[in-house]
Amino acid sequence: MKLSIVVGANGFLGSNLVNKLLQNDNEVIAVYNSNYESINKKAKIVTVNEALNLSDNPNCIYFLSGNYTYNHESLIEINEDLIKFCKKFPNAKIIYISSTNVYGANDEVLSETSAFKNPGLYGLSKLSG
Repeated sequence: MKLSIVVGANGFLGSNLVNKLLQNDNEVIAVYNSNYESINKKAKIVTVNEALNLSDNPNCIYFLSGNYTYNHESLIEINEDLIKFCKKFPNAKIIYISSTNVYGANDEVLSETSAFKNPGLYGLSKLSG
């Protein structure tokens, strides 16, 4: 059985990813910030600090943390958490979920090769991650 950590498991994408991983017989550690009602109770639900103190070695870490309404300090903390997870679990695959906000004010149809045009604070924090 694969062990997956989902950071940001309480968000829309995170909670749906937790459900999908559980359906595919993964053991899931779901990391939340302030609210865990939307997280499937079959997952092990923990805080960031609890996850960083685990002795288990995950196969994969899905990093979905962030919110465009967060202030600068909160966005920096999220990227610092990303660094901590990478250092704590160096053998885990890291899947980092970004945002179309990295492209900023862009009038064209977006693709992976689109230019970044003045992204806002949230988009910049995702680029930093």
